[in-house]
Amino acid sequence: MDTKQFWTSETQMYFERKKIIKAFGNKIIDEDGKEYLDLNSGTWNTILGYGRKEYAIEINKQLSQFEYIPNIRFQHSAGELLADQLLRYLPNDFKHVFFTSGGAEAVETSIKLARGHFYSKNKGNKRRVISLYESYHGSTLGAMSASGDPWDRIPFDPLLKDTLKIYPQYCYKCRMGLSKSVCHYACLKDLEYQINFYGAENICALILEPIMGVGGIIIPDNKWLQGVVDLCHKNNIIVIFDEISCGTGRTGFMFACQKYNIYPDMILFGKGISNGVQPLAGVIVTEKIYKTFLSQRRDRQFRHGFTNSGHPIACTCGSVTLNIIKNENLLDVVHQKEEVFKNILSDLKNKEYIGEIRIIGLMIAIELIDPKTNSDLNIPDFDIRLRNNGLIVSQMCQAICLMPSICTTEEEFKHGIDIICKSIEDYLYGRRIVANV
Repeated sequence: MDTKQFWTSETQMYFERKKIIKAFGNKIIDEDGKEYLDLNSGTWNTILGYGRKEYAIEINKQLSQFEYIPNIRFQHSAGELLADQLLRYLPNDFKHVFFTSGGAEAVETSIKLARGHFYSKNKGNKRRVISLYESYHGSTLGAMSASGDPWDRIPFDPLLKDTLKIYPQYCYKCRMGLSKSVCHYACLKDLEYQINFYGAENICALILEPIMGVGGIIIPDNKWLQGVVDLCHKNNIIVIFDEISCGTGRTGFMFACQKYNIYPDMILFGKGISNGVQPLAGVIVTEKIYKTFLSQRRDRQFRHGFTNSGHPIACTCGSVTLNIIKNENLLDVVHQKEEVFKNILSDLKNKEYIGEIRIIGLMIAIELIDPKTNSDLNIPDFDIRLRNNGLIVSQMCQAICLMPSICTTEEEFKHGIDIICKSIEDYLYGRRIVANV
């Protein structure tokens, strides 16, 4: 029985929640014995799938030493180890990691770092933040202010001031009404115009997802991403890559910036870093940013933190994740599965309700179109329809997004795509579907 006493996220009001009693691999089982195929990796975070025993073993080792210490006064080996493991994937400019408990906290931390960096250099007017339309950076007010998703913003307006928006490179649906063959990267010109109009002397940072998640797995090309970074650095604007969704191996690289070989000043990570076992995220910063706050003067230090920042149990889980990825060569596995899943998805291209399909690593978007009007097909509560048919994915208006775990098999992926197609056809053509789950 769903009593609603346990108030869960987002959709808790309009459907009856089932109580989950077991999860393993990519399967979730509810109290009635029904199985769900999870091609969403939980909330995009269980990148290794459910049920890895290594976490319990290492957590118990840490618990035998201590379960918590106040990081405001001390440090610990679990945090040192995880920071070292993360930094090994990045160029030498990146030397420091500030841990948080979640992605929104990481976003808030990065914005405060950017503002604090310029404040300490007597450039307090540099406080505006540029971000992208369609973007999502978290649920706190500060993170929402940087987000460009109106559905999450509207009920809470007015949000924080001094945030600007630019267009992403979303060529399938260019928000400027242009085609790539003739646009000459007008979306880059948009950024240049914003910087010139508002003044670089008033802008501290630009935050973007190298591969946009909630916006619908929007994948930019190298020229656009490099152009954004170059424009910002030319104007003394800090660049923040939000890799909370696209990092931790999602693209076949530990960080998406490695795939592009384009690096910002700060990198945010989260979600998959602990495989959902513990809340964990953080900010990786360059030596340049860190040294701004390295001072005996308390007013120059970074006066910021959270009770559970760098929690030893969470950091232990992060190290377990990275060890599994390394020891099982899972970054290579992601590349292999990307090709397998591409082949499966290629069979959908001739279906009249499929628009564009985008895939990079284990990030997939399927754009739906109405066959009668050739416009966006936004099926009401389609994610709930799919859940009732035994499949867990994300619905982003007309885009269906899949974020499968690394352990997803070819057969599971095919089965999930079959459920999606049958559910769409049931809506469009009124055919009754009995999901084979």
